[in-house]
Amino acid sequence: MLYLVIFLVSFLLGSVPWGLVVSKVGYQLDLRKYGSGNIGATNALRTLGTAGGVLVFALDFLKGWLSGLASLLLVAAFTLPEGAAGPFVWQSLFSFIAPMENAITSGVALFGCVLGHIFSPWLKFKGGKGVACAGGALFVLFGWGLGLVELLVFVLVVAKSRYVSLGSLSAAAACAVIGVILFWNVPAAMMSCVVCAMLVFWAHRSNIKKLRDARSARSARRPGRFSRINS
Repeated sequence: MLYLVIFLVSFLLGSVPWGLVVSKVGYQLDLRKYGSGNIGATNALRTLGTAGGVLVFALDFLKGWLSGLASLLLVAAFTLPEGAAGPFVWQSLFSFIAPMENAITSGVALFGCVLGHIFSPWLKFKGGKGVACAGGALFVLFGWGLGLVELLVFVLVVAKSRYVSLGSLSAAAACAVIGVILFWNVPAAMMSCVVCAMLVFWAHRSNIKKLRDARSARSARRPGRFSRINS
């Protein structure tokens, strides 16, 4: 019952399409009709500018973090004696590596939030790509130390490649790898990380094709060794 409640709360939090809300309320336009048509922070950045893009990213990240927080509060409400909730939530939120006993409930929160973001019922079960909200949830599931590792992977890959989608895919792959290593003895939490990474890859399927096409185009333009020797 507890897991179901956590999933539903996280799904509803994740389903809030902040990109669309920000674009309509703050800019009087529908983000889905511009750029890539996606409601995420990248398209918001291109369409709405820096302020709009940063705001959408922050709100999507926050709903992931709030999903994790909600899972901790629900665990405290359902299972802990009075007076123990505060220290439990505080320790869980600010641990470098999150306590292993929270792994399943925080993993459910991660899965529910990402699923709600990608398949938002408010948008006829369409949505964003799930990266920012997953990042927020991972700061609770992994702890802030490994959450920063996830963020660092994203930033470094984007800085090196200049492709946000490649940074997102790299962070998703890192989520799966860290999840397998960290939660090898907690199969439910491990599967949550792996499945969420797969969902992010699925949501980026069009971007993966573009990345492949871009790589093929660069390879075609690059002269081979024989051509360089004989030029």
